[in-house]
Amino acid sequence: MALTLEGLIRREYPGDYLEFVQLFSFAKVVERGKIVQLMPKPVTLHDPVVRLWVDMSRTDVSEYQVPPHFTNIQHGLATARRLLAAQDTPNRQIVLITDGLPTAHFEDQILYTRSANGVGYDA
Repeated sequence: MALTLEGLIRREYPGDYLEFVQLFSFAKVVERGKIVQLMPKPVTLHDPVVRLWVDMSRTDVSEYQVPPHFTNIQHGLATARRLLAAQDTPNRQIVLITDGLPTAHFEDQILYTRSANGVGYDA
């Protein structure tokens, strides 16, 4: 779907800006040539209830230590807003395509995650 959208934008609106952001426990900008290589993040926790919070301001903590399979829509939208803020155009749009419920979010530097069954956070 992303490649189809890119083809449409490039053909019909060649001067428009288009960027892709992958959502998982964090959000990352994805180069156009890497879109076809994207795969779902592997599930690394199999407990039916997951309560996790991580202080990302700590220097001894890396995003590589955080299970990647959560869906952080908040971080994805913040990343998209930063990208769009740099564009010199009055019309800015974000298209969000997701396969899951939001199961992670930031509050300041703390990343909170929860299991998809809606169980609350443990802070």
